[in-house]
Amino acid sequence: MKIAYLNAKYRFPAISGGHVHVAQFVENLLALGHEVWMDAEHRHPRANPLPARDLSARLVDMDVVYVRVTYRLPEICRLVLPLENSKASRPIFVWEFNVHPSFGSVKGLSDSQIEQNIDAFKLYAPGCDLAVCVSDTLRDYVSKALGINHVVTVANASDPELVSPQAKPHASIVSEPDLLNVVWVGSANLDWHNLALVLDTARHMEKAHSDTRIHFHLFGKEFDARQALPSNVTYHGPAPYHDLPQWLAAMDVGLALYHPGPADYNSPMKLFDYMASGLAVIGSEHPQLRQIFSECGQAELLLPSNDPEALADMLNELSDDRDRIARHGRMARELVISKYNWKTVVSTILGEIQSCLTPGETHGLAVRAQRDT
Repeated sequence: MKIAYLNAKYRFPAISGGHVHVAQFVENLLALGHEVWMDAEHRHPRANPLPARDLSARLVDMDVVYVRVTYRLPEICRLVLPLENSKASRPIFVWEFNVHPSFGSVKGLSDSQIEQNIDAFKLYAPGCDLAVCVSDTLRDYVSKALGINHVVTVANASDPELVSPQAKPHASIVSEPDLLNVVWVGSANLDWHNLALVLDTARHMEKAHSDTRIHFHLFGKEFDARQALPSNVTYHGPAPYHDLPQWLAAMDVGLALYHPGPADYNSPMKLFDYMASGLAVIGSEHPQLRQIFSECGQAELLLPSNDPEALADMLNELSDDRDRIARHGRMARELVISKYNWKTVVSTILGEIQSCLTPGETHGLAVRAQRDT
């Protein structure tokens, strides 16, 4: 298939989850023998360049127009809708939703601006043949509120061949039998992350134990390095994704902590990387975390509240039971290998695209398939 992958930006080295997602999507499509076309300025180096001029004419020749959607409608969705009524055979239009429109509040948008974005989604929704959502809560919203009929959930994932407990642990991390290394990965400028809970827990534990056995490691961008940190916390800065396996291999426990609200609709990529690394994971109350923790048999590691003492108690329990950490880590990694990996993600999405085709349709994919036989 010829797939136009739009509103998707690739950058190397990748640091943000979005760039990692784009890279994995493109590379797995190419591995299956498909052609991928992207905006020339932001494309993956193995994708074909799409020119900005006469884009509509170029898109008609595609089998699939796959648009990466965030909290507002990309301009490209407004451009391709007129093709709906074109006499020419048109491609299948897929929108991939990664966040709820309310995520705009995290980016500084007002309530009225968020409502305008929602209205735009509703207006152009008839141009969408398939909506791919990263969580069940987001799927339910897109189906009911935006009125898109064909909506599926395909959660984010990890690459268990790249991210593995077998990676060589980063040399700068101290590893001792009685020391528990705890990792948090995220962007400090996105306030849906509950970074404050991590720091409050570290301060609580520092006060309670002057020679604490538990050390916190923070990775991510937009963190104020001048901020005074407790003695049991180290900020390592933003780590390129290709270095992340070594860092995670040196850890014991991963933290996935969020504030209720827009984060309830997301699919935390860090969760799957923690799992692929064989870490025990502690999470806050969150719809997708609750589902996956249940699948891993570790529902008791879901925090019931925004409580530093509760998190400290969980970490102390794990520190005292290393066999439990290993058991949770094995089950989590097995789930990534069997289900939450990028190969499965791409295969599932391609299957849903094929299901958009019914006899007699004039989508470009169907027409070309008939022409080629």
